[in-house]
Amino acid sequence: MDLKTYKKYWKQIAPVMRKKMTEIKTEMKHGLADKGFSFGKTYESGDEEWSLKADIADTEGNIKATLEFTLYDSEFNEATPAESVCLNVELAGFNATTLARYCPYNYSPDAFTQDVNEIISRIRELEAQDFAQAALNEFNADELLNREFKEHIK
Repeated sequence: MDLKTYKKYWKQIAPVMRKKMTEIKTEMKHGLADKGFSFGKTYESGDEEWSLKADIADTEGNIKATLEFTLYDSEFNEATPAESVCLNVELAGFNATTLARYCPYNYSPDAFTQDVNEIISRIRELEAQDFAQAALNEFNADELLNREFKEHIK
């Protein structure tokens, strides 16, 4: 979709995404600190599709994972209806391992919508505590991520 249309979505949805991201970061804070990690500041990223991101790093600043809220554009995902958007929330390890994900109606015709209120509702329906707990469990337990991270920071 064109930038003007995408910006209309973003301006309405990004503040709700930012609020939910803050809730998830708050829920994960102590579990990360216990292992020597913390969240950095939330920042915007992207070119065709925009995201809010927050990196999780150790005390040396080595990034182990990133929490990301992305507003997918139907055009870049070959989805319908045209000029629609979809929500994706993901915690991914530095090695691109998906540790936790929330993408309502993923791989269904209902994933993308032109209804801003529907996307906002999907964000609000995400239980921050549940997502945070699942994400922490995987962050701490994923053997491949932990092994590769240790090798990466040597």
